[in-house]
Amino acid sequence: MPIDKEAVAATGAQASPAGLRNVHLITSGDTFKTLYWDRETAGMRPNLVFVDQTGAVVFESNEVGLKGDPLDPQRKLAIVWGDSVVFSSGRGWPCLLDRFAPGYQFLNGGLDGDLYPNILRRADALNRSHSVALNLLMLGWHPFVLPTKEPPPASRLGLWGNAPRRDGCASQGNRNLRSDLTAFLAGDECRGRDDANGAQFPDHRPRPVVLY
Repeated sequence: MPIDKEAVAATGAQASPAGLRNVHLITSGDTFKTLYWDRETAGMRPNLVFVDQTGAVVFESNEVGLKGDPLDPQRKLAIVWGDSVVFSSGRGWPCLLDRFAPGYQFLNGGLDGDLYPNILRRADALNRSHSVALNLLMLGWHPFVLPTKEPPPASRLGLWGNAPRRDGCASQGNRNLRSDLTAFLAGDECRGRDDANGAQFPDHRPRPVVLY
């Protein structure tokens, strides 16, 4: 719906910093992705609102960088992870699943052109910081590598061709899919490692996951 700026100003209410949003006019092409893509985190920037030329809200990102509404503590959290198929247009389709699962909030964890190692990395990070009742994984086809008997080149890097994997190993397309996915499903991708603050990651536990 259009944003009524006069009505908002008339209230005279002071907005909480935690509730502030960055508003952008939606664009087309690669320029659009630069508005929501955070190179440092390789994910979506949180607290964004995209509007069209009429001022109508097209979609938003919430406080944890997922496409959709703010986290609802009254419902169980379910996240659909993937690439552009999940990201889709407008608000996207994951939020439509709410009506089929009362008591669950489905949020959109898709990103255009995202590689599967980064999809799993983002999902792993959020599962460690929040209680996620259900993960729906749609890993897409990025990057697809034909089977080969040749050993992968040691110099090849992973995400977007300029970032190593979190475990220090080079990502070789989908050659690591089985081990990467198994680690995520078991919830032990980071077991035995320290986080950025030097704290030990908690013991692993199996993740509730549905694969598509």
